[in-house]
Amino acid sequence: MCTLNMFRVLISAAALLTTEGLLVQGPAQSLVAQLGGSIILPCFVETPLPVEELEVEWKKTDEETLVHLFLNGEDRPEAQYPSYRGRAHFFPEQIFEGNFSILLENITVVDTGIYKCVVYFDQDVGEIPVTIQHVERVVVTGEDQIVFAHVGEEVVLNCMVDSHVPPQHFDEVSWMKVDKKSDIVPVLLFQNGTIFPGSSHERYRDRAEFFREEIPKGNFSMRLKNVQTADKGEYMCEVHVEYSMRSATVEIGRLGMSALHIITLMLCFISLFVTFVLSIPVAIYISRKDTGTKPMYINYLQVVCPNICLCIAFILWGVIEGSVVEVTMCAIINLTRIILLFLVAPYYNWNTTVSVDFPGAIHRIIEYTGIPVAYLLISSAFCSAVLHDLWNASQWSDAVLVSVGVILLSSMPASLLALSNVFLIRFFDIHFSLGFITKSLGHVLMQSSNFLLMRLLFYRSSSVNESMITMTYAFGGISAAISFIVLPIPAIRQYLCSKLGTNQLHALIWRCYLVWVTVMVVTLVGHSAFILYYTNKILEYTNERFGWIFVTVLLHVLTAIAPSRFSRTVPDVIYTTLFMYGVAGLPVVNSVSLATELILQVYKGERTVDDLRVIVLPFESIMSAVWLVLQIHAYWAVAGRDVQKELYELRDFAAQCTPQEGDIGASDNFSEIHLSEKTQGCQQEAAPFLGETSHNV
Repeated sequence: MCTLNMFRVLISAAALLTTEGLLVQGPAQSLVAQLGGSIILPCFVETPLPVEELEVEWKKTDEETLVHLFLNGEDRPEAQYPSYRGRAHFFPEQIFEGNFSILLENITVVDTGIYKCVVYFDQDVGEIPVTIQHVERVVVTGEDQIVFAHVGEEVVLNCMVDSHVPPQHFDEVSWMKVDKKSDIVPVLLFQNGTIFPGSSHERYRDRAEFFREEIPKGNFSMRLKNVQTADKGEYMCEVHVEYSMRSATVEIGRLGMSALHIITLMLCFISLFVTFVLSIPVAIYISRKDTGTKPMYINYLQVVCPNICLCIAFILWGVIEGSVVEVTMCAIINLTRIILLFLVAPYYNWNTTVSVDFPGAIHRIIEYTGIPVAYLLISSAFCSAVLHDLWNASQWSDAVLVSVGVILLSSMPASLLALSNVFLIRFFDIHFSLGFITKSLGHVLMQSSNFLLMRLLFYRSSSVNESMITMTYAFGGISAAISFIVLPIPAIRQYLCSKLGTNQLHALIWRCYLVWVTVMVVTLVGHSAFILYYTNKILEYTNERFGWIFVTVLLHVLTAIAPSRFSRTVPDVIYTTLFMYGVAGLPVVNSVSLATELILQVYKGERTVDDLRVIVLPFESIMSAVWLVLQIHAYWAVAGRDVQKELYELRDFAAQCTPQEGDIGASDNFSEIHLSEKTQGCQQEAAPFLGETSHNV
């Protein structure tokens, strides 16, 4: 009814009046049909006519073929010309109301032409011509059946277009994944004769493609390579030609596990099995402080085996399912955990001999360069992930330069510490001040690297403006400048206290060390807060926001951790708990997360957790953060009392050095004995400072 009423609105007052006065009405203008579609040819009278004496003929005038016939109260399909049989239909329930229109289905090109509706009633005759001016040939044909494939194979999703317009002149042909109406994913785009691979979602980039040589034939089928379980769902081929749009849908059915899926699951289960089997013996050996050959081999096996399995599992997950950004970071995290666990391991901090130990040089490399190397690996993975996302972007070359700067800055702390603590030990023992500067310089370089890493993220965001970039460079430059300015203060203090005689400068230089500690801590906290704020701001509207934020947090925690072990000042149970958390808890969390996500994605065809970094990195950061807190506690337990003493003396010294009102020469009344008493703490053995604390290996 709605369709007929719409056509009646379009009917003009033009009509043919027969000699007997029978008035038949039709359309005021020619009609345009769609190839393969349907069209209504209007014909009706204002006053209903008794059907007993009614005859209605529809003919195509140029061929004089009978399209349809209504006679003696019923339609006569047997009288139809064969090419219209089954395609032309009256509206039987409407004939009694004077509506003699017909529905012509499955329009073909030969249906163009002039049709005549002739109405016979009693002795009256009326007729009206109806013209189909032309047929728009835009027919899109997809796949009738669900497409099935194994993961890792390739599938072809068919989309054939038949149109009166040449394919190279189509306005647009696009493939989209539409099984989630709220999240339509662009897969492929052909527009104005050009294919735009950059418009594809990153999940389909380099995997989905047209058959270029078939496009001139109207074949816009899509080849999807390396099928993943997330590819399951409904796809739409949408064609825009002139002012019309046609579409067809194809569905990829549920996909089974590939060999790589099974291998990945096996690696997760191996990691879980080794972790559960070895955790109890390791905990027992540690509680007994047993460093025999068998206990040490079991300890090493639990540190290395589960994490290597998880690293390989995440790499395979990236090959078959996950994104490069997600997989690169998770694989590196599991690899660097091995280094961190050897640093946290309690058996290297007991006053006992370890039966199975690394050679001396390797042991020192792990001890002194473990944290910088972990930072270097994670920051390199950070850079590679960003560069992958910017591969086809205009800023790629700029991002490469920034990435080179990040890697250079990240590699220098490890190199400097290797020189001072492994290869040139004797030289730096003699020149202790240079060794301290080398350690402190590593923190400053990692802070600068953190700013460049945030600058890399700017290239991924469209919401970044010039003021944000300027603020980043300004704050980063000021922070680095302050750190470099105060960096030599402890070394100068050390030198003056050992070379010069007792005088007032001694005390001032010693107290400058407290200024150095304050400045370094404030700078570290300030630059970390600045970077986290801007990272959250520029990634506010992205799906990977929390993944990048957790990576940034972990890098800042590693920046703050001192590159050496401190003497243990808390019960062994705390360090043992931290070690067991890293050696048993983290592999379990990672294994269960990866295996669960893989299984659910295979059966649901979609990700349950969009980014596994939001699970892996927070738990990883907990271990590093607790290790940092224990380092701070260890340092304060050793040097805290001396620092408090110096703060009080600095206060008293400042009060005595301040001339009272009317005492112009008050400062000249200090005696050499008084100065000597006030500067006794200046000597090298008075109070250890960062880098001077003793540690046991």
